[in-house]
Amino acid sequence: MKCNIYLFISVLFAGTYGFAGSEGVPLPKEITKTISQTFNTGSQGHLVISNRYGDVDIETTSGTSVEFEILITVEAKNDETGRDMLDQIDVDFKHTDNKVEAITEIGKNSGWRKKYNTISYQIDYKVRVPDRHTVNVTNRYGDVALADRQNDVQLELKYGNANIQSIDGNLVLNIGYVKSLSFGEIAGNLDIVSSYSKVHGGKAGNAIIKTKYSFFEIGSLENVDIQSDYDEFEFTEIRTLTNVGKYDEWFIDKAGEVSIETKYSKVKINYLESVGQFESGYGTVSILKVGPQFSSISIESRYTGYRIDVDHAFDLDLTTKYVSVSVPDEMNYSERIKDHSTLILKGYHKQKGMGKIQAVMNYGNLKINR
Repeated sequence: MKCNIYLFISVLFAGTYGFAGSEGVPLPKEITKTISQTFNTGSQGHLVISNRYGDVDIETTSGTSVEFEILITVEAKNDETGRDMLDQIDVDFKHTDNKVEAITEIGKNSGWRKKYNTISYQIDYKVRVPDRHTVNVTNRYGDVALADRQNDVQLELKYGNANIQSIDGNLVLNIGYVKSLSFGEIAGNLDIVSSYSKVHGGKAGNAIIKTKYSFFEIGSLENVDIQSDYDEFEFTEIRTLTNVGKYDEWFIDKAGEVSIETKYSKVKINYLESVGQFESGYGTVSILKVGPQFSSISIESRYTGYRIDVDHAFDLDLTTKYVSVSVPDEMNYSERIKDHSTLILKGYHKQKGMGKIQAVMNYGNLKINR
């Protein structure tokens, strides 16, 4: 992704000033330079890259050296200006034992932004890294591609895209304004801080996610802790989920245990196996199938609509106020109290002492289907 620095934007009209490339308006000249470096770090080392205005492509090798090929491209109105700008861009390498760092430096001299205000430039990294090295990449205004790794990966990315293959270690992501980030299978754990981004993933272990205004589509996760605002989630399978959020939209195909505290959200779970705990305000929650060995579903809500489909025995403990309630006809009640606004139901369906549905609700609706 090239950086273009302009102090003014002019619109050129044909017949008056001409288009770029016509007489009197020269096309920009492209000038490049390549930086090549190799560092011996052993088979198990550490790589750190900090770049901006360009792409980072990391390949995996079975060797003992980290190899850099960095292409710097400048477009300027003439060779002299372009070469001056090239002199303003460099990469600072630091190598100690089994660790190598590469940091992009732009603008060595003061006042360079004003002097080179009509120049575009791009710094692209291609790096070959032994597969057991840890990798830590920071990139802004560019994309990142990362091949299969056998150790931990940390990525901070703003304004770009990323494609991460399978990782045998942990994956730590700090992303913002990322149009698309994808990852394969993560053998370790997943740690994500996200804003205004889209994440597509295959499989990972435990996960901690703090997010706002983002979209997540992930296959399989183990134990997940999520803080969210204005987000959308599509998960295939989760063992346990804890969420505190608001203004979210959830779709989970299969979940073992969930604990969701949310406001102004829509939650849909196709299959809940064991435990569901919900604290909600202003939204909807749908559980389309409850597992036969489920333990409990507890609800505390205001202005929320609930649908629970359960085709086997369960206990019921329900206290509602201004709530529309529908339960199966084949209920056996130990307590049933109803006045103009309050409904209390205690009993069981089919068989006593099974999994329990317990709810305290104010305003909204509850529908329990067989």
